[in-house]
Formats: sequence, C-alpha cells, structure tokens
Amino acid sequence: MILVFARAPIPGASKTRLIPALGALGAARLHARLLARTLDEVSKVPDARAVLCADSPESAEWLVRYALPSGWELTVQRGEDLGSRMHHALVSGVSAAGRVLLIGSDIVDFSADDLGQALKALENGREVVLGPAADGGYWLVGTGKPLPDALFKGLCWGDTGIFRETCRRCEMLELRWQAVSCRHDIDVPADLLLHQSGLESLKDPAWWVEPQGDPAPER
Repeated sequence: MILVFARAPIPGASKTRLIPALGALGAARLHARLLARTLDEVSKVPDARAVLCADSPESAEWLVRYALPSGWELTVQRGEDLGSRMHHALVSGVSAAGRVLLIGSDIVDFSADDLGQALKALENGREVVLGPAADGGYWLVGTGKPLPDALFKGLCWGDTGIFRETCRRCEMLELRWQAVSCRHDIDVPADLLLHQSGLESLKDPAWWVEPQGDPAPER
C-alpha cells in the first residue's frame, strides 16, 4: 500500500510559504502540478494499492471531485498533529495491507523506482524505511509492522534535524531500518530556483480548476 498525504490546491491555503514569490493562485497551481506528478508516479508502481489521504474533509471533497485517479482510494487523515496523523495512517495501513509507504505530495524528483526500492527493503526484512529530504526532513517513511508512536511523537516538524532524529529513535527502539535515495521537496522560494528545470517540466493536470469550479486560468 502507498499512502499520499495531500491537501486540495486551494489558493491562499496551500503552499503558503511560496505565496510571496508566486502569489496565492500561482502557489496553488504549482501545488496541483506537484500533486499530479506524485499521483502519476505512484500509479506506475505495479500492483500497488494507492490511497490519497486528505488533510481535511473539505480537501477530501475537492480531491475526490477533481483529482482522484481511477482505482485509487481516498481517506481523511486523523490526528492532532503531523506526527500523530502519520502514525495513525501507518498503523491503519499495516493492518489493511501488511506493508505500507507514506509520502507527501510536493517532492519534485522522486520516481516510481524509488518507491519500488523502498518496498523491496521492507520485503527483505527492514522494519522501517526512510527517504531523506535535502532539507533535513524525510520525504518517505514505510514499515511492515505497527510502529510505536514514540517514533513520531514530539518532533519539531520542519526542523532540519528531523531525519537524523528519526534515525536515532529507530536505533533506540531497536528497529531495523534502511534509507533510500535523498530527494527534494518544494516548500520555500529558494527551492524554486534550485529546481527550476524540474519545475518547468511540470504541466497543469487535466483536472486543474480553481476551487469554485471555474475553468482553469489562461496559461
């Protein structure tokens, strides 16, 4: 099973740290392009059960109306903070499918092959697989067992030491873990310059519309 955490690309409510550089509509539009790329790559993984996990019921309503690919499931995240939401999603995923990966929807350079390698690590007996992000966090976490909430609890999400701290906790909890390739997410204006060529290759998905349901803005 592959879980994708996402929110609806609503102007003013998505990718807010990019608004100073792109404007509210531009930030939402980039979010839509990154989300579409994520869904496309996940869909390439053979025999994967794919689930889009919306951050709220309102996001879920938008995503199921516009963006949910055929054959995908949709659910709503549960928990008070990101760590508890991730923990709940992973525990539920393990219960439903045995092995589960969880990723975000704003990674510009991951591929279906990366996901395949992570699943292979779980098949080979690793209890946790992590995909480090260049900003010090991680873009992927996977497991084949119900993980203790201590792996996620009390972390300062967005801190540059998240990946390192998570690895330390894996060691402390005696979890056999493995890292896969480092990738890059798009969060702040500096990321736009660092990954300009990759971002320029992204296109508006066919489902891109403004949240009111109006036609997509002129390109």
